[in-house]
Amino acid sequence: MKHFLFIVLIVFQSKVIKSQIVFCPPGAEWHYLFGGAFSPNNTFNEMILHNADSISGIDTIKQLMHYRFFLQCSPTVRKTLVKQKGDTVFFLNSRTQNTWQILYNFAAQPGQSWQTTVVQSNNVPITFTYTVDSVKTVLMNGFNLRQLKLKAPSGYQGLTVIERIGAMFLFPYDNSGLGFCDGNEFIEPLCYKDASFGTKQFSEKSCNYFTINYVGIPNQNNEIIPLEIYPNPAQNLLSIKSIELLSDNWKIRVTNAIGAMVKTNQPQNRNNTISQIDISDLGAGLYFLQIYKSGKLIFTEKFVKE
Repeated sequence: MKHFLFIVLIVFQSKVIKSQIVFCPPGAEWHYLFGGAFSPNNTFNEMILHNADSISGIDTIKQLMHYRFFLQCSPTVRKTLVKQKGDTVFFLNSRTQNTWQILYNFAAQPGQSWQTTVVQSNNVPITFTYTVDSVKTVLMNGFNLRQLKLKAPSGYQGLTVIERIGAMFLFPYDNSGLGFCDGNEFIEPLCYKDASFGTKQFSEKSCNYFTINYVGIPNQNNEIIPLEIYPNPAQNLLSIKSIELLSDNWKIRVTNAIGAMVKTNQPQNRNNTISQIDISDLGAGLYFLQIYKSGKLIFTEKFVKE
């Protein structure tokens, strides 16, 4: 009898675990490739990073930070809050007028729908209706994940939504309000990763891919002068290498993951094209290195301090 009860308990627990979808676990990170209407031949990388958790009543609120890497406006940083109730994921940001909206309803069955209403940058609300076509389980990185195929909302293409990963673009709404720096022409997903799942690559391009025009300096002949930072991750010293001579009109700035400046100084030249910056006093975590030339931001790159 005891053995029977033990087996029943195991079966019950396995059903409970299986019924609860996983979304935004520790270390969750998404990378996408975008093109800007202002420069259609170039691309930039958007990273969405699970930054922190907080408790509000009985809800766990997950903070996702968005970082867009391109020359004209880098770094563009914004924030989205998400929470999960059962198998439904909700999101909150400035374009929903502080109301929680459904991001994904993984409990929906074929034929069932959910709606999301957001306010566009022109202050006009728009409602998206998502209807489930099919539900199945897919094997990815050794994990069995729930997958929903959705009919297209009016004016949009259909979506495939996968547990843990979400849709190919996590937040397919006009909710950034970044004006010229929006550049919201989605091109392709690059990768997804989290601490236990590992990395799922959706493209032959790397997670951090974007075209050279956005990590270089156009000189007087409109040639691209690339910059390189290394090592990454770094412990005490971060090196910056350029094929252009470094001088006093260059300035180095380091910001933390929420955009606050934590260090600034002039390049400390070793041989006119390589500079080093001491980061030994920074705590472990994600940072952004910015380089200014004659007061103009010309380069942004993320690095990890170990």
